[in-house]
Formats: sequence, structure tokens, C-alpha cells
Amino acid sequence: MKNFFIISITILFLILEVSFFANVKILGVSPNIFLMFLIASSFIIPEKDLIYLTFFGSLFLDLFSPMNFGFQILINIMIIFFVLLASYFIFSNVSFVLLLVLAILSTVISDVFYGLALYLSGFKIDIIFFAKNFLVSKIIVNSIIIMIIYPVVDLGWERISKIEGRVKLLR
Repeated sequence: MKNFFIISITILFLILEVSFFANVKILGVSPNIFLMFLIASSFIIPEKDLIYLTFFGSLFLDLFSPMNFGFQILINIMIIFFVLLASYFIFSNVSFVLLLVLAILSTVISDVFYGLALYLSGFKIDIIFFAKNFLVSKIIVNSIIIMIIYPVVDLGWERISKIEGRVKLLR
């Protein structure tokens, strides 16, 4: 039942990112809802499942991405490893401040790599314009989204755990 919950909510966030949030801009940017979901759920779901979700979800995003194939996988796996290492060695309890810090860091890392990939592809990038108009807006939007996603995923995970506990007692 937990696996069904994890897979179904992952598919929901992937479909939302590819279809809805690719076309709708909030404060002029498209939020990275799948990455924020992965970060929020990194404190809830098992690490092995999180790595699988990150890989296969990023593979799905790569199919719809204008960047070179494998770029989403590389960035998302790198960020999730960083988050897992930080949560394992540094942070034991999740807090909203921690979620904000992780949202900000992951947004900066992913967008800097995205800008670097564009630059290496031959595009001219105005770094000041990019940081002022794009990066700040995306940090704000992703921070708000992670604050919405975490309680939803946490509540769903707790309810599924209670249901599974009751079912085991009845057997």
C-alpha cells in the first residue's frame, strides 16, 4: 500500500510538472515541483525508494526536456544525494527552516547547472539578469511549493502507515 501511494503521488507530480506547470508561470517562472516533492519526501520515504523515484522520474522529465538527454537525471540525482547525506549526517529532525534551506540550495544548484549547460551550448547569458529576475523568483516559488508539499506527503504517509498497521492487526 505504501508503494502504491509513493508511485501514484510521484506520477501525479510528474504529470503536473510536464503538463500544467510547464505552461503556467508563477512570478514569471515554472516551478520545479517534482524536485521539491523529492526533497520533501526525502525525510519520509525510504532512501532506496527515493533513489529509484528520482532516477525514473528524472528519466521521464528528460523525455520532455529541451536539454540534452540525461541532464535532469544528473542534476536531480546529485541534489537528492546531497539532501540524503545532509539528512543522514547533519539533520535528524525535519523542520520548515530546513525545508526552506534545502529548497533554496537545490533551486540554486539546478538553475546554475541549467545556466551552465546553456552557456556551454553556445547561448549568451546575462548573469545579473538571470540572478535578479529568474533565480530569485524561482527560489520564492519553490520555497512556497515545498511548504505545501511536505505536509501533504507526510499526512498521506502517516495515514497509509496507520491503515497498514490496522490491517496487520486484523490478520
